[in-house]
Amino acid sequence: MKHHSPEGDGSYRRGNLRIIGCILRPEGGFGGYLLVPVENKPSDLPYEMIETENRIYISADLPPEPTLTSAPYARIEPERVAIVVNEHETWIPLPSRINVFHSTYTIRHGVIDIFCRKPVFFTL
Repeated sequence: MKHHSPEGDGSYRRGNLRIIGCILRPEGGFGGYLLVPVENKPSDLPYEMIETENRIYISADLPPEPTLTSAPYARIEPERVAIVVNEHETWIPLPSRINVFHSTYTIRHGVIDIFCRKPVFFTL
């Protein structure tokens, strides 16, 4: 398992796992997971981010429906994602570039899940 962390931090050692504002969710077929610590997380919309070899997953709890003044949505860009709730944008920087055309989001039961696909490169 590989971790994103500041260089020379010393707080990450091989074989140890420290969770910072993230969780790991089991998904079949990817072999390993990359835990992405979320730094400077906005207090108004907490989210979780997981990076695998070819995808980045972001999940956030949305406010209760009676408090929503408009439909929540995600704005997906190559290097960042915005979760828009009540016309307020929470920007999330991504640890690597993604393919916007193969990325999507769903909203179910008060949770927004954003699925970002990394570019695929073929070598001959």
